[in-house]
Amino acid sequence: MKHHYNNLLKKIAVFLSFAVPFIFFSCDMGNTSITFGNNFKANVKLETEIINGKLGAVVYYDTVPEWLIVPQKVMNYDVIRIKMEDVSNISDLGYITLPDSLLVIDTFKGAVKLTSITLPANLLVCPLFTGCILLDNITIPDKVSSIPSTAFSLCSALKQVNFGKSVQTIQSYAFNDCTALESITFSQNLKTIENNAFEGCSEELVIQRAGE
Repeated sequence: MKHHYNNLLKKIAVFLSFAVPFIFFSCDMGNTSITFGNNFKANVKLETEIINGKLGAVVYYDTVPEWLIVPQKVMNYDVIRIKMEDVSNISDLGYITLPDSLLVIDTFKGAVKLTSITLPANLLVCPLFTGCILLDNITIPDKVSSIPSTAFSLCSALKQVNFGKSVQTIQSYAFNDCTALESITFSQNLKTIENNAFEGCSEELVIQRAGE
């Protein structure tokens, strides 16, 4: 039965990859106890989900160690999404290693010890880093098209942002109170910078397009 169910999901994924370019479709797998990298063991909720035509696993964390290593696979599924909004001790997270399979990360909001992070090249959505006060640099992958509202708000140590070539929109308050920002260079594909996107940043902040 499980074999037929998995085959059905894969057929749906193939269909959606042609029918709709970006879509979420999920199925609850329940709760389980998993030992992740560096011997971190946690009870996590799992789902299967189709994102952008790819069938994979979604991992919901409710607690994290100081150094979190997210696995490439869970139960023979590639991990394509992690959800961190219910983590009770997000302030303890200082380091994180992410697999190339990830397409979506919802948030690292409140990870006050996080100093740096390498986002996977295939990531489709920019996570929220609101209040990550020690984060000093970030590179946005090429497949991300928008920087969400308050994405880097209150990241007071953030000095350098490298934008991928697909970023078209910077939403309001995306870099609110990023007081350490000195200069930002966008690609030629940037179309919109919404009001107050850089509210509270230094008056000497230089914002320019590549090639100008």
